[in-house]
Amino acid sequence: MDPAVQHAQPPSATRRSPRRIAALIAVACLAMIVGVGSIAGFAYTLPAAIERIQPSGTSSQGDSPKEAPQVPGAEDDSDTPSNSGSTSSAQAKAPSTGVVLIAATVSDGTAAGTGMVLTSDGYILTNYHVIAGSSAIQITVADSQRTYAAEVVGDDASRDVALLKVKGASGLPTVSLDNDDVSIGDAVVALGNANGQRTLVSAAGDVTAMDVSLTVNSDSPWGTTEKLSGMIQTSAAAVPGDSGGPMYDGEGEVLGMTTAGSTDDSVSYAVPIKTATAIVKQIKAGNESGSVRIGPAGYLGVTSDSESTQADGMIISTVDADGPAAAVGIAAGDRLTVFDGTTITASTNVAELIRETEPGQSVKVSWIDSSSGKQRSAVVEMGESPLA
Repeated sequence: MDPAVQHAQPPSATRRSPRRIAALIAVACLAMIVGVGSIAGFAYTLPAAIERIQPSGTSSQGDSPKEAPQVPGAEDDSDTPSNSGSTSSAQAKAPSTGVVLIAATVSDGTAAGTGMVLTSDGYILTNYHVIAGSSAIQITVADSQRTYAAEVVGDDASRDVALLKVKGASGLPTVSLDNDDVSIGDAVVALGNANGQRTLVSAAGDVTAMDVSLTVNSDSPWGTTEKLSGMIQTSAAAVPGDSGGPMYDGEGEVLGMTTAGSTDDSVSYAVPIKTATAIVKQIKAGNESGSVRIGPAGYLGVTSDSESTQADGMIISTVDADGPAAAVGIAAGDRLTVFDGTTITASTNVAELIRETEPGQSVKVSWIDSSSGKQRSAVVEMGESPLA
């Protein structure tokens, strides 16, 4: 499948292992670099067996989580010192109402993350990196443990936002969104599917900076490199699996969506909820503009080894017999040299070029035939990608 067309893994990334739970860098996570050290997107990759697991600016650090209010289905996992501000982080609430656990089927297991129910008929907000490259998505309502299939309605990969729609659901409880301004020193609590264990865990802290920019080096299927801006930085010690989950204010309202962080430094970053809901509104309105995508991505029907993109093109490993590439005579071993006007070199992100096309779009491609050594060109009609 086309997402296999990607570059070698960046030095900060970690390969997933089918024998252990590993931080998801390879398919559905982001390695985010900011200042010193590595900031990881908080999805988790688990073996397929995870389905058998049953539920069970700056300011000082936040209060001990043991002092924070507990809610059914939520545990607190922070142990940071007390804040001396006027609003203690121990006063922040972390309601489980409207929070869902996400399991996304990826190439070698399941990516685990968190989501928020926006409407009673099943629109779900989460991070794009939680479901990137997935072939199926399942959500479980944390409070009721009811499970549903979900599909991607649209996304904005550059701002790490995705909108899902649950199939056949009604009357779902929803999260409460915050309309107030966010300030440094505000108490917060991150709540999420910690370590993909299908149990909600909360982490208290405070807002430590606003409007933060992160440079994102992604080893996702699309291999994109993006910059996230306008992020909220907090001292809540979020962990892998919290991605897409709520970052609550002191009133138990969602001020942001947990997206990235460093467990070593007890720092986390959230997409402001106003930013996320603006993207949701655009998707629901059917306005596919800017970096917002609605519906499936383009599909060429080829794969390539991670290091096969060279200065003179990309060597194709496999070709889908029913895909657009095969229809024009492209075969395994051929070297793709031009795609939609872009000459392919070692630095070309071919997977991203493919994803940016629309199903049904006519695209001119050129390649070197491996059997004859001759340059060939054709116009392909792009298909629909089976992956998110």
